[in-house]
Amino acid sequence: MRVNATPLRATERGAVMVITAVSMVALLAAAALAVDIGNGFQTRRRLVTTSDAAALAAAQDFVLGANGCATQAAAFVNANFPDANLLACSTAAGSSANAGAVTVSVDAEVRAWFSPVIGLGNFDADSSTTVEWGGPIAVSGLRPFGLCATGSNAFQAWLGNPTSTAVITIPYSKDDQPDACNGDANVPGNWGVIDFNGGSNPQGETNTWTQDGYDGLVNAGTLGATCDTEAFACYEGNPGSFNNPLAGPLAFLRDNQITFTLPVFDSLNELPGGNAQFHFVYFVNVQLVDFRVNGNQANRFLTLRFQPGLAQGTCCDNSGPNTGVKVIAVCAVDSTDPNNC
Repeated sequence: MRVNATPLRATERGAVMVITAVSMVALLAAAALAVDIGNGFQTRRRLVTTSDAAALAAAQDFVLGANGCATQAAAFVNANFPDANLLACSTAAGSSANAGAVTVSVDAEVRAWFSPVIGLGNFDADSSTTVEWGGPIAVSGLRPFGLCATGSNAFQAWLGNPTSTAVITIPYSKDDQPDACNGDANVPGNWGVIDFNGGSNPQGETNTWTQDGYDGLVNAGTLGATCDTEAFACYEGNPGSFNNPLAGPLAFLRDNQITFTLPVFDSLNELPGGNAQFHFVYFVNVQLVDFRVNGNQANRFLTLRFQPGLAQGTCCDNSGPNTGVKVIAVCAVDSTDPNNC
């Protein structure tokens, strides 16, 4: 008796087709998820950029006394990601123009192109950024002209209300500028020009710092301390460099009405060779109105417009006097992680 049976090769071929079909479904599902999840990550990156920009812009307005949430947040969200939604913009308790923090939260719908074939639909991505502002720990972009904290009655008066502006002439002679912070003891050759990097003091370097600012961070210490206890806040002078080669860079600052930041020192140590070491305690924002860097050294000066504003630097130290200078920084990128704020 003969028994009809399916050949073994045909049976194997049918099994392979079933396995291939099942595998293709799984592979297509994985590919669909990969494409849509990748789209979600890209949307998330755009949202992080958007919440960062909106929070930074809002913080700048809060520093200037405006309501940054009302003036900037929505506009920056729309400019950076028109399809995003501004979920919230809020400030931390106790925030003021002097110090505080603002949080901006945004989200956007992520279009699922392939996931619906496996029963999944569109989903949301979100981002939250917190930016803080306050007094600087350190500042970059400084111009190399130190100011004595007690060297001018007009400067002292302005510090009583640093939200205002004031035009003050600061003498830069051998005797008037640094000596007032040294108990009126003479500091030969030092006119308050600062050597930030402790180098060889070439004139070209001082000219570059005058026009473009020093690109490193410069620290401030505690009012009343000295270089003996706070060496990190102390920088050497640049003897005899308040001179005619500075005229070009200074004219550039004056003519372009550039706002820049200067360090303020409260004491100094005399060093060998007629040099000095200046102890920085805070910073001020100014514009240059007029100057004289030639002729009789006793008649040389900077006339500065003191004003509040932002500086580039490290945030935040609110223990010192308020000089109107604030810095801002992103301190948290997730509303559940405000540990750095």
